[in-house]
Amino acid sequence: MRKQNASRRAATLLLLPALLLSLCACGPGNGRRIKSGAAAQAPSVAIRHFDLDAGNENAELFFEIPVLTEASSAADRFNDFFLSLYGDFAEKELGRVREILASAAPGTPSAENPYRDCWTAQVRDCSQRWISISLSYDWYMGGVLDYGINGYAFDRLSGERLYLNDLLPGSEDRIKSVIACGLKEKYPELVEMADFQGNTPLDALEKLTVPEIDFFIAEGGVITVVFDKYELAPGAAGMLIVPLPGDVAWETVRI
Repeated sequence: MRKQNASRRAATLLLLPALLLSLCACGPGNGRRIKSGAAAQAPSVAIRHFDLDAGNENAELFFEIPVLTEASSAADRFNDFFLSLYGDFAEKELGRVREILASAAPGTPSAENPYRDCWTAQVRDCSQRWISISLSYDWYMGGVLDYGINGYAFDRLSGERLYLNDLLPGSEDRIKSVIACGLKEKYPELVEMADFQGNTPLDALEKLTVPEIDFFIAEGGVITVVFDKYELAPGAAGMLIVPLPGDVAWETVRI
């Protein structure tokens, strides 16, 4: 999503001044802690809320993004990333929801059974070294409620997105072994649960690459890995949130 066409970039530039109007303090969100560096004043981050009209008063549709409220190339990269996410949502999701509503059974949605497609942004950790954001979503259009968390971390100085192997030293196998320890510690009843093909959550984890693994940095530098429903375990297990174990002897964080 880092690449944008000319029209998307123009839309971004038009939206940005409005995004800076609504500010919130940058603040918090156990497990493996990483030091957040100097205790200098953290950058200011705003949360911008966009309501979209799905054409039905009983269907709520919104998307939130963080905005770094300073003038710098790092802030531009950070803001462009999330503006692109919002642009994709507004362009694709609004039409999809309207199609669902058009084909819904008479009387649905209703005040008693409203539909939702909502994305809520939260600043998880914020320092002079990095900024970590989560986007929590819940989606209900009749049937089963879907929900989850997308996690993001960014280098404070460059504005580039960070992945687990940017933050933690060691091989992919080592990083995944620590995540496996976290899964066993928090979800001991799930690690042996097999799907209809006989794969356990640990088998599914082994098939992922480290850059594919979603995470955010929680308050105080706790690296917290998140897996959506069905990503590692059967849907009944729900979303899995795994703080990395705090007793792992990691070397210095890379950034």
